[in-house]
Amino acid sequence: MIIVDTWALLYYGRPTFFFLLVFLVAVFVLSAAELALAAFSVRLDSDPNERLPTKYESFHYRLTVRSAFFPLLHVRVSCKHGHTSTTSREKQFFHLSATKTRPAVLKIPLVSEYAGLYELKVDSVEIYDLFGFFCFSVPLRKALRNHTAYIPVFPIIRRFSKAPRVFSELIPPMRKTPERSENVGVREYRPGDDLRTVNWKRTARTGTLYVKEYEKGSQDFHIVYLDLTRPSVTGREATVVTDCLLSQATDLSAFLLRDQRPVTILSHSDANDEQCSILHAGHLEKAKRFLSTRRFVGTVPEDYKDRLSAIWEVGKNSLSVFSSALSPESLSFLSRFSGDLATVTLFMITQPGHESEASSVIEYFSKMGVYCISIRPEDTEESEVDR
Repeated sequence: MIIVDTWALLYYGRPTFFFLLVFLVAVFVLSAAELALAAFSVRLDSDPNERLPTKYESFHYRLTVRSAFFPLLHVRVSCKHGHTSTTSREKQFFHLSATKTRPAVLKIPLVSEYAGLYELKVDSVEIYDLFGFFCFSVPLRKALRNHTAYIPVFPIIRRFSKAPRVFSELIPPMRKTPERSENVGVREYRPGDDLRTVNWKRTARTGTLYVKEYEKGSQDFHIVYLDLTRPSVTGREATVVTDCLLSQATDLSAFLLRDQRPVTILSHSDANDEQCSILHAGHLEKAKRFLSTRRFVGTVPEDYKDRLSAIWEVGKNSLSVFSSALSPESLSFLSRFSGDLATVTLFMITQPGHESEASSVIEYFSKMGVYCISIRPEDTEESEVDR
């Protein structure tokens, strides 16, 4: 076709159009060649924020675009981000350029108003030629392995208003066995000492500790169970419910640890991290990390409920359950417990628009002897704003 057009232009004596056609063809060829070289030269690298953020705290996801040998004149990066409890994602576009000596570092600013897993996905990286005629989409599966990042967002520790009543009325005191007659030793306290398994008392002389051991079993773990059944509501309401559940569980764990009661947090997980035991308040960061990495599922498997019943039956520990279920089936393991359920507490997170179903669940388990407390997500949001 080009040969026919060229012959026609020369035949009618218009060489200007011929040279114009040659120029346009040369531009297209150079643009295609430039894009091909840029496609072979692009290198991508991701680096999420090392310090895990807290709610309402800004953080960033860093994406580095490098050029191996040919400059990248125009690169467009598209990313989606949002909380994992919802399907809606906010989409953003960024434009940058990079050379061999000066890589382009893109810091994607993020902030989450809710606790839990925050998902950021690099949706596409497109390279354009100088004139914008052609576009090449970089295959992210090969060029950028970690193109989807799940960032744990820590909940805010507040004063758990329900905890003093629950702790005084429902959680029995620790079984303290008599101390051994002899002291294990008297020495000065040194920074970094791990005194989790001993009881120490400061003497009149500053910095000196009397270290006394207790017999094994002197402290009972308080079990905190998270029912990770996905809420029936969708969108922002689902995120508010999951955030309230994680935040309330964190607040209760912090309250118990400050009162020197060890805590074991249990939840279903497909990644073999179903349990987290914390012995003292110095490891509260571990509990926050565990809670913020939980993934909500459609249904908790029955075999896990059986294992949970067995765990409680062995130790008869005090138990706190956090759930937003709308039917007793999600908490059916409570009906399998034998014996007194007076040390079991159910914290029901009510879903907006489903208050009647939550009341039915509370009434069902109250008849079994379980102490139930209803928590509205709206109340916790207001307290955080006041804070």
